[in-house]
Amino acid sequence: LAMQKESLIEKEKHNARRISIIEGSAASASGGFGDSFIIPFAQAIGSNALHIGLISAFSGFISPISQLFGNKLMEKQPRKKIVRKYVLIQALLWIPIALIAILYWQNILQGYLPWALIILYSCIAITSGLAHPAWFSWMGDIVQDDKRGKYFSKRNTVAGSVGIIVAILGSLIIDKFEVLGITFIGFGLFFLLACLFRLISFSMFRK
Repeated sequence: LAMQKESLIEKEKHNARRISIIEGSAASASGGFGDSFIIPFAQAIGSNALHIGLISAFSGFISPISQLFGNKLMEKQPRKKIVRKYVLIQALLWIPIALIAILYWQNILQGYLPWALIILYSCIAITSGLAHPAWFSWMGDIVQDDKRGKYFSKRNTVAGSVGIIVAILGSLIIDKFEVLGITFIGFGLFFLLACLFRLISFSMFRK
């Protein structure tokens, strides 16, 4: 019985590792459609050097700080709940960012939109930081110590390749939208795709 139970647990962990590669690829695709185009989008909606600097600084500064609070969360909540909660919030935050593209296209509240983008993208960085410690701890239980290097190398290679391909395809597509004079529809579509792929990532965590 003990051997059967151990075999079943290892089978479940193997399945979880496989699903995590799919999850990582979906998350990378989300980043390819979303994160890769945030700065070009910020420039397109009239952001000045200050706005661009704040977006870059906040996204790089807030996420590590949020990880400190993410560590504290694990003392009060299950890791799976933390990861799923903040990944879902992160996915949904791309919707109002897509809305910014439409509002700018329709000449609505244009002067306020760069600041709205800074706030929303900072919230995405915060949710990423809050989820990361729980995700890292969770993965530590799934991947054996002596196989972590090989596994994460494979996972990062697959996910990274997906992200690069998506970013390149996105650049080609946004150029076509620009030629057609509907650049902001392209940006809005990309951010909705970022939401969609992050929701796919969320659904993988549920498995």
